[in-house]
Amino acid sequence: GRPAGMAGMALGLWQWAKQKLGQPAIKDLKSWKSKEAMCSEVKAALKEVEEKKGLKPSTLIIGALGRCGRGATWVAEQCGVESKSIVKWDMAETKGGGPFKALLDVDVLVNCIYLTTKIPAFLTRDMIEGDKKLGVFVDVSCDTSNPNNPFPFYNTGTTLDKPILPITGLKTPLDVVAIDHLPSLIPLESSINYSKDLTPYIKQLIKRDAIVTEPVWKDAKDLMVTKMKEAGL
Repeated sequence: GRPAGMAGMALGLWQWAKQKLGQPAIKDLKSWKSKEAMCSEVKAALKEVEEKKGLKPSTLIIGALGRCGRGATWVAEQCGVESKSIVKWDMAETKGGGPFKALLDVDVLVNCIYLTTKIPAFLTRDMIEGDKKLGVFVDVSCDTSNPNNPFPFYNTGTTLDKPILPITGLKTPLDVVAIDHLPSLIPLESSINYSKDLTPYIKQLIKRDAIVTEPVWKDAKDLMVTKMKEAGL
């Protein structure tokens, strides 16, 4: 959801700043008290890069129109990334099928797609081995174990202790962030967001026949029955 995209973009921009300043990769992450505190820390890092190196980051968000993508966009804006440097892709841009060389032309790439079927790879190992601007890839979707993973150049998740996976053997650096519990970095916003989304459906359970009449609960029951049958139960 939105908090995952927010935290993902923050980490991507922060790691990009670390790269440009020649500093060690981010590690041993702790949660921020608020999304504003998170953005403040990242914005300060980007300002340091601009002052010392004269550089500003460019970003591209795949799945930008979804909740996750909108969260990523919001953080980029709050951290001072120029609007012209926030490229937003969604189904219209990816429907033709990858791979996409344009993904190599930004500093920070954030993947927020919801993958349900096999699709052509968006980026391949051969592509990232050549010249590129791309320095940080944040895979919010974290489809590392999915055989349909559209970014097949890595297959290992990362953690809060070690959030960065450097892809080795490349001409220029590429760091991957693939944490599957990003919302835990901003627990306040995540809890509020989750509660806001879930509460209306919990209230539906007041009705005795909710499991039959309410689409969400009916679908949940049908899925449970299907999975039980698959398991032989």
